[in-house]
Amino acid sequence: MFTELYLREENYYVFARTGEKFWGELESLLLDSIFLGISRLLDSPKTGQRENLSLRGFLDITIDESIRSRWESQIDLLDELWRSGVKIWRDKYISHNDLEFSAKIKSLPNVPFSDIDKMINLISVLVCNITKDEFMYEIAFIPPSTHWVSTTLKYLKLGVNTKDD
Repeated sequence: MFTELYLREENYYVFARTGEKFWGELESLLLDSIFLGISRLLDSPKTGQRENLSLRGFLDITIDESIRSRWESQIDLLDELWRSGVKIWRDKYISHNDLEFSAKIKSLPNVPFSDIDKMINLISVLVCNITKDEFMYEIAFIPPSTHWVSTTLKYLKLGVNTKDD
């Protein structure tokens, strides 16, 4: 949904004409949700005595060293992308509202959409590999259907064009 809405420049004029503030707020909420989802999967496998469902936790379930090594290198690549941007957003702004970032004393790092897309794709591939290697079946991530997005945009464009005529 995020990609369909915000990575297509032809939608920007519709946003500007049909409630720019709403579309900006929706973008922010969607990014927060995406950043939190990625962060949950890349958090440490344990917090104190509690276990977390994280990708690193899967390293403990396999006894095959070559598989573990392959998974670990994929997680390390994800972790590097995550720590340089998304983790800082989650830790300093989304989850904890640190004063220096909320008051804009310090700037949050720019997280390019290409990095977000890359992380989502890497997570999808890794989850598929983990289930295939360890459990002998594949789980493929299929994003939820967002047919309403294209329909809504179509009618908004029609309304904007009609108003202009």
